[in-house]
Amino acid sequence: MQEGFSKDVIFLDEYIVSQTRETLELTGHEVESIALIPEGRAHYIFRIVDRAGLISIARFEKSGRGVGLDGIRRDFEFNGPISISRERNLIDLVREQANLPALRVYGMYEDTPTPFLIVENLPGIYWSEYIEKIIFQKKHILIHSSLLDLIWRMLTK
Repeated sequence: MQEGFSKDVIFLDEYIVSQTRETLELTGHEVESIALIPEGRAHYIFRIVDRAGLISIARFEKSGRGVGLDGIRRDFEFNGPISISRERNLIDLVREQANLPALRVYGMYEDTPTPFLIVENLPGIYWSEYIEKIIFQKKHILIHSSLLDLIWRMLTK
């Protein structure tokens, strides 16, 4: 068993992965391996390797998460409506309007019981790892606060 996890959490993760594999295969994807990535509050995120060796990311909506009183899924920070199609539109907006590199979208599936999006897998580390290792280390926060305080005192003299 993974350290720090109860049997119930492990079982739930295994169930989610098996259901996701089934959904992917029903939509024509040949899944060689699949792993749940511990990211995302509004989506279940999976790393998928297909039979040809292509690595991609599948983002499935967490249907019960973030639903407002109006029955619409809402963004946790800004309260705007969220959906797989909104996410796809944002990716396209970044690429086409902002002219910035963005994920390639391999497929969008809105007509399944749980809508999902399959996108390109980019190299790097997971956001949670970055936050944990770089930004929110106590020593970095203390150093950063001290520097800001010093700069503020110099500017206000």
